[in-house]
Amino acid sequence: MAEHGVTLTRIALGIVFLWFGALLPLVMFPRETFTHVPYAPTLEGQYIIKNLVLIAAAIVVGATVRGGRITAEPTRASASTSQV
Repeated sequence: MAEHGVTLTRIALGIVFLWFGALLPLVMFPRETFTHVPYAPTLEGQYIIKNLVLIAAAIVVGATVRGGRITAEPTRASASTSQV
């Protein structure tokens, strides 16, 4: 079982490095990836942003496969409004 945890840790670190590698051109070459720097991505910029979204989706899917849940936590919001 310990090997399984080590393998998952290596995969998670690989995904983090992949995310930073995919983000790097946006930071290092903003004139090639944006027509107006933070607002209008070029075709290359759109491709890079798409990769970031896919990597984020992979992280969410990986977390839910391992037993994570996505919740809105309505109890905190209702508790803070009832104190007013």
